[in-house]
Parts: sequence; structure tokens; C-alpha cells
Amino acid sequence: MKRFVLLALLALALPLSAFANTWDFTNINGALAGNALGMSLVGSNVINIDGPGLFACPCTESFTTGPGLPPFPINLNLPTVFAAGILPFTIVGGNFIFDGVFTSPVIWTPEGGDIYQLSGYVSGTLALPGGIQKVNGFTSQLYFGTVGPNGYTFSGTLGSGDTILSTPEPGTLGLLGTGLVGLAGIVRKKLKT
Repeated sequence: MKRFVLLALLALALPLSAFANTWDFTNINGALAGNALGMSLVGSNVINIDGPGLFACPCTESFTTGPGLPPFPINLNLPTVFAAGILPFTIVGGNFIFDGVFTSPVIWTPEGGDIYQLSGYVSGTLALPGGIQKVNGFTSQLYFGTVGPNGYTFSGTLGSGDTILSTPEPGTLGLLGTGLVGLAGIVRKKLKT
């Protein structure tokens, strides 16, 4: 019975030890402007970074979305979807840089009054003092601004934003570790009989 409990604890501990590094970047201010051809954020200040590694602020965050997707004409007073693509999403600071892109459509949502939210998945590389890591993540940005005539243009300021990045391997490592422990148990049982 002791061996079974030990094996169970080991099977539970391996996936836990494989959890990824995660970085949470909180940003404020900066100007968002755009139209049906895309939205661009410039001059946003990263005010807090949670995660492993030493990061020096001040840091800035900027990005550009792809063009708006049908239905046309684009009306930014309504929920709108912008294309992902090869346009940059960057976080730049003292000893690091995130260089990535939106990897899925970017969602624009009017929240009421002059408040709008922009959110989407990102992927790229994060340069750290110990080397470069491939990361995936999600960003959610809340803006205060105005939509121009006919809903075609937007101009506003970032109220608050949050970008969470993490290394993508932990699920694979956890499954591999659990599978190896299970396989070892089966082999051990076969050898006993």
C-alpha cells in the first residue's frame, strides 16, 4: 500500500513541477487610434510586471491589429473583429523585449458610453537575461474615447490593460511525466508476476 501511495504522489507531483513561467504586464495611458484598416496603440506605459526575472521599467507596450473583417462597412460603435497577422505587438523595456503578433482575430467591444474593450491572443518571443523564450498569451485593453462620424474612426486613451504571457510547454511535460510514471508502474507490475 505504501508503494501505491508513493507512486500516486509522484504522479501528481510531476505535472506540478512542469508548470510554466508566466509574466503579467499591466499597462496604462497611451493613444489608440484606428479605423476599418486596423487599430494601433502607441505610448502605453507598463506600470507593473509580475513574473520571474528582473525587469527594469519604464517599459512601453504597442501593437497594431490587422484590418476589420466583414460585415462591411465597419462600424466601431458595434462589436467588430479585426484580423490577426504579421503586424507587431511589442513590449520594450530596460533588459527585455517581447516581440510578437496577434494569433487570432482581435475583438473590439463597445462597453457603453465612451468605454471600449479590445482583446486577443498573442504569440512571440520574450527576451530575458537568461535567453529567449517562446511565449503565448492574451491581452485585454480598456479604452476611453470617441468614435467618429458613421462609426468609421476611433481615437482614445488606454484606461487599463493587461497582457499575460506564458511558456507553452507545461501541458506537454505534464502529460509526458504522468505517462512515464504510469508506464513504470505497468513495467514494475509485469516484472513482479
